[in-house]
Amino acid sequence: MRDAQSQSEDAASIVRACIEACDAGRAVRGAVDRLDPMTNASVLAIGKAAGPMARAFGERGGSPLRCFVLGPDGAAPGDGLPAGSEVWPADHPIPTARNVEAAERLVEWLAESAAGERGRSGDMVVLLSGGASAMLCAPREPLTLEQLGRMTDALLRSGASINELNAVRKHLEVLKGGGLLRAALRTASAKEERGRERVLTLVLSDVLGDPLDVIGSGPTAPDPSTFADAVGVLDRYGLLERVPEATALLRRGVAGELSETLKPDDAECARVEHHIIGNNLLAIDAACARPSGSATPWWTAGRWSRARRRLSAANWFGRPWDGPTDSASPKPRRPRLAGGVWSGEGRRP
Repeated sequence: MRDAQSQSEDAASIVRACIEACDAGRAVRGAVDRLDPMTNASVLAIGKAAGPMARAFGERGGSPLRCFVLGPDGAAPGDGLPAGSEVWPADHPIPTARNVEAAERLVEWLAESAAGERGRSGDMVVLLSGGASAMLCAPREPLTLEQLGRMTDALLRSGASINELNAVRKHLEVLKGGGLLRAALRTASAKEERGRERVLTLVLSDVLGDPLDVIGSGPTAPDPSTFADAVGVLDRYGLLERVPEATALLRRGVAGELSETLKPDDAECARVEHHIIGNNLLAIDAACARPSGSATPWWTAGRWSRARRRLSAANWFGRPWDGPTDSASPKPRRPRLAGGVWSGEGRRP
């Protein structure tokens, strides 16, 4: 039997392999090498890994025409970012006033960069990572940040699922549910000029299954939910009267007074391309493929709801080995790796 030190070294190598596979900069550099994306484009990085992703794109992708970084504190201009980068710090996981201010500036920046790109490539690269949903916060008028926060808190306390929460938030904000894509493709003036040609979104996923409409609340992806769905969620949890301003706005959408979120058949969808450049499965794959004297571990990935989480995890880790064996070691003692994230269902603050 292998000694405790060898087992400890194996465990450490597994952790290192997972961390390296999830490195934001490495993921972007690999994607640029594989995809050969437009190098003469504007770059927009949003989320907790915005700084490292923007730096990596600058290293591999050349000098962007313009660069906007919306991320946590610490990504200062000149800190390895592309020249001329505009950096706005934002808070996570609870949106604050500076998140809204940054989102408002981003909308202005999109129009300015579109105007500056006329006659050039007209393309944009979006670098998206976890935390983007909170950081990219732009409530629909006349809804305020405080009212939006009260609605989100009420949904969480009521046990709403992440999909239900997203259905409401996408319809109460202007940049979620494909809103960012629309803003990026919009022309910079009232003239009949052509806007950006296309948008390429490189996604560092923090959601199992990599649903593009869920990651960061889908700023450049079509949204399957509707205003009617959002009203239905509030009705289901008895919240229609809790935040009347939000309810009134959603009902205006149901009545056709407000534009719906981006849908798969909308023309803008033909001008965006998404690539998942990092996710949970890639991390697990890297751990399984690490060079080691031990056999490749058996692994799985799954999504356990709150009600089944403890029982399912305990059963999986505790059940007898039914993975591959060999004649030299018919009943090997191999590590078991499970990859996943909390679903958020029924979560209460």
